[in-house]
Amino acid sequence: MTRNTGATRRPHGSIRVNKAKREAFLNMLAETASVTAASQGTGVYRVKWYRIRKTDPAFAQAWDEALEIGLDAVEDEAIRRAVAGHEEPIYFRGEKIGAVTKYSDRMLMQLLQARRPTRYGAAAARVETDDLRSLLREIDGGDGPHDTSPEVPRGFAQGGARPGAGRQK
Repeated sequence: MTRNTGATRRPHGSIRVNKAKREAFLNMLAETASVTAASQGTGVYRVKWYRIRKTDPAFAQAWDEALEIGLDAVEDEAIRRAVAGHEEPIYFRGEKIGAVTKYSDRMLMQLLQARRPTRYGAAAARVETDDLRSLLREIDGGDGPHDTSPEVPRGFAQGGARPGAGRQK
C-alpha cells in the first residue's frame, strides 16, 4: 500500500515538494521556530528546504515571516519565565509535596540588555573617566585636578570591609 505524503519521488532520489508540503513546513516553522522540527514534521530533508529557499524568493520571504512569528513566541516564553516564573515540583521520598515558583534573573537581564541596550547594555555599565573628570571640574568651577577614586565611607576599612566584620561574639 502506497501512502500519499504530498511529496513525489523523482529520478535519482530527489523529492518534489508540492504546495501543501510548503504550507505545512511554513506553519510548523511558525509554531516551532525550528527548521529541523518543521523538516521532520513534513518528512522532507532540511537541505531540500534550503535549496527551495535559495531558488524561490517568495518562499524565502514566507520562511522569514514564519520564522519571525516562531521567534516571537520563543521571546514571549522567555519573558514569561523571567517575569512570571515557572513552577518546579518539590518531591519528598518520591511523592510530590508541593511546588516552588522559579524565576530566571539571568534571562531577565539578557532581555533588558537586548531590548534596552543604552540603559542595560555593556556600554551603559561603563563609567567614562573623562566624563566624570569634566563633570567634577564643572561642579568645582574648573580649578585643579580631582581624585576620581570613590570616597571610603566612615566606619569602613580601605579594603571595603566594615571594621569588626567577621568577628566572633
